[in-house]
Amino acid sequence: MVSFVAASYASLPYIMLTWCTITTTALKPFAIVILGLSGAAGLLLHPLFPVPAIFASLFLALSTWNKVQLKSLVCVLAIVPLLSVLPNLFWILPSTHYSGWSDGNLSPFQKTVDINIIFSEAFGRIEGAAREARINLFIWFCVIWAVIYSPNPLYRRIVFGFVFAALAMIIFAAISAISPTLGTLQPNRQSAAAYLLLTIPAGIGIASIIRAPAKSGLAFAGAKISLVLVLSVFTFLGLELKNELSAASTPHYGRPSPEVRGPGDITSWIADWLKQNTTADARILFETSSDRITDGAHAAGYLARVSDREFIGGSYVYMHHAGFWDGHLFGQPISRFSVETFSEQLDLYNIGWIVAHSPASQAYLESHPGVQEQARHGPVAIYKVKREHNYFLEGSGKVIQRKTNRIDLDELSGTAVILKYHYVDGLITEPSADMEPVMLPNDPQPFIFLLAPPKRLSIIFP
Repeated sequence: MVSFVAASYASLPYIMLTWCTITTTALKPFAIVILGLSGAAGLLLHPLFPVPAIFASLFLALSTWNKVQLKSLVCVLAIVPLLSVLPNLFWILPSTHYSGWSDGNLSPFQKTVDINIIFSEAFGRIEGAAREARINLFIWFCVIWAVIYSPNPLYRRIVFGFVFAALAMIIFAAISAISPTLGTLQPNRQSAAAYLLLTIPAGIGIASIIRAPAKSGLAFAGAKISLVLVLSVFTFLGLELKNELSAASTPHYGRPSPEVRGPGDITSWIADWLKQNTTADARILFETSSDRITDGAHAAGYLARVSDREFIGGSYVYMHHAGFWDGHLFGQPISRFSVETFSEQLDLYNIGWIVAHSPASQAYLESHPGVQEQARHGPVAIYKVKREHNYFLEGSGKVIQRKTNRIDLDELSGTAVILKYHYVDGLITEPSADMEPVMLPNDPQPFIFLLAPPKRLSIIFP
């Protein structure tokens, strides 16, 4: 989220550099190289960096077409994408292995389809999927001044280029997620970048207010009233910025300066308990929270890291079939599971301990005969699953080490071995062994199947 904001700001000078390059008559190769490498840096900063750059560059070129040099435009279109993409292939190519990259299921966030978002955000409302700033209406006010009283025809064409680019992005942000593939781009967030684009014509509009012609009484009077409004808004925003950057005990939109903190009481207690009372022989089922019940944070990833335990379900709400959040497990309310079905799921994923915070989850777990409460702190309770722990559904062996993208196995036995680990395209084994996916009941993802494996084996995602 932080890098997206930085990338959105970085797109503004990049857009103007692109426009200057395609409108210059004396094109220099150095300018093309700088543009390409700048694009590579922006793409590395955030994968969505190209979106505002493409929208704005396209509409700026169209609105100022009489200044565009065809040779320069062709060079930019042919060379800059290559220079931008090639240095980023080291992360682009591995990303294509992940399921959901092309079908829109990579994440469920920032992809609401609702045309009303456009109007809510224009008025700066923060409701539903609309998450815009209250300055938006003022931005449109200044943009209108730019459209009516731009200092010269070229400025007016630039204003129209940015306005139509922003409008296209705002519409794109509101409705494009109707396409699953476009939904992968998390389009809702692009409206913020669109309003950032509008700051360029808004700045021209403020200059127009200051320079409003005195020969027209109505325009002159309107300019003076508008100037008072501009100064008032800037004063208010300046005070808001000063307060936001301070460590004062006043209301803040974000976290007061220095904007960082360590783990809170609940998070620290969970981490300590897991390190002292669990082993690596089984996984931990951790109930995540849309309300960030663990000290105002999504702490599952942090807890897995510091406790050196395998967690199941991912570090964020909603995203995985095996997720556990706010009384929902494996895509349905936990209360719908029978004792037998829930026990089968505990065995399928080798779950040894459960951390739960919601009343619904705690009530269900306390009634389950195969689960026993071990500790409680604040809203969080930890339960132990009363069963033998192992990572093998068929065959036997030991998991002697697991790291990111790597599992090391030893003492493998059996002509067919099925691991309680999911299979993904691109996995390899060292030494080479027959490995393939196998589907099991109650899970949409395949598991790892090994045919007559050697005694010692490593499974790697390169």
